[in-house]
Amino acid sequence: MRTAASVITGAMALGAVAVPSTAFAATAKPVIAKVSSVSSVLGLRSATATFGVTVTATDASGIKAIYAVPYPVALAEEAHAVPTVADIKADGSADLLSARSGSATSQTAGRVQSMKVPTAQLGNNLAGAWAFAVLVVAKDGATTFDAAAGTFYWQRADALSAKVSATKVRKGAELNVTGRLSRVNWPAQSYQGYGQQWVRLEFRRSGSSTWTTAGWAKSSSTGALSAKVKDGAAGSWRFAFGGNADSGAVNSAQSWVGLA
Repeated sequence: MRTAASVITGAMALGAVAVPSTAFAATAKPVIAKVSSVSSVLGLRSATATFGVTVTATDASGIKAIYAVPYPVALAEEAHAVPTVADIKADGSADLLSARSGSATSQTAGRVQSMKVPTAQLGNNLAGAWAFAVLVVAKDGATTFDAAAGTFYWQRADALSAKVSATKVRKGAELNVTGRLSRVNWPAQSYQGYGQQWVRLEFRRSGSSTWTTAGWAKSSSTGALSAKVKDGAAGSWRFAFGGNADSGAVNSAQSWVGLA
């Protein structure tokens, strides 16, 4: 796997378009059995991004090496720069995964690399799905290449607030919960209203550890939220956003409301 710094630089530039090449000659090909990877939520200033991947592959002759290259899917496809076998062959030592376990016919290999990323230098279009291009080489020389063997996500961090209209109400009385959903803008280094997103209103009854969905609110163009419910018991209220491919999940602080 290439160093995180070089991957980030290449992702922001995507200046070199990969040239397709013919894969290694092979008869019986190894099988990529499993690929797992790590997603990262990045906020302001220097945020920690993790490139982590674990690949398990099998072949009757045994596995000689496993390589993996991460890349941002949408940008690479737009620039016709999805990694190829030729790319991995050109820089194999940097893309080689470390063997963790194995047998006569299988191997599990991986690498985890974390680094501080100056998010002000990232474009918001880097948020979303990333993929790992994986090349497996068997001991008999046969190869298998998958340009999108595994998927992970770089997500923009979100902020969420919630405020109740009263800290005490009569049983069955109406309660209004307001708040705001914001998402980080990496180049601007600020949080801005995140509109047109559905957010859950959750309630946790006094003495319980379980949050239940009491309603939904859709954020306005400025990220504003408002939900009205009838309060039937003492407990805590909060908003919860489940996130998406571009944005991380987030819960607001909880507000306690008792019965008068």
